[in-house]
Amino acid sequence: MTTLGLDAALVVAIIAGTKLLTAMLDPGKALERWWPLLPILLAVPVATLRYWGDGALKVALMVIVYGFVAGHLYKTGKSVLGK
Repeated sequence: MTTLGLDAALVVAIIAGTKLLTAMLDPGKALERWWPLLPILLAVPVATLRYWGDGALKVALMVIVYGFVAGHLYKTGKSVLGK
């Protein structure tokens, strides 16, 4: 699997984990406005385990990338930025 494919699979795993946790922990959707923060929190261990040997700056960058890409896809359901 290529690096891009692995990164895409990790983003999908973060989205799946977000959906699973929100369904289990908040079935009444009382905390719905806070759900976009969950992908960022899930991206921390994923990026740390994936890029542990590349240094702290690479881990921090990938937390931001994974978290915000997964958060955008989770919140909007769209993979294309635009109108």
